[in-house]
Amino acid sequence: MSTYTNTVKNQTGADTSFAPVIAGGLSTAASSFASVIAGGLAAVSSSLAARAERARVYRELSRMSDRDLEDIGICRSDIERVAGLVDFPR
Repeated sequence: MSTYTNTVKNQTGADTSFAPVIAGGLSTAASSFASVIAGGLAAVSSSLAARAERARVYRELSRMSDRDLEDIGICRSDIERVAGLVDFPR
């Protein structure tokens, strides 16, 4: 059984089940928590960067004339799909 789940009694009989956490597990728990937070922040940052790129592509395509869009093989109604703002089945 793990020391985290065992209940340890000190000399006075008081419950010291959190003693292992305080003694050495805190740094491991804090490190794990920090890595979870860092992973979450990285995911949010990546998502925001992808969103900014999709918005940039949408703006650039929207500013193009119908003739220019035709030259690159899309029509105005395809802009959202091409920019990745809408998922259409292929």
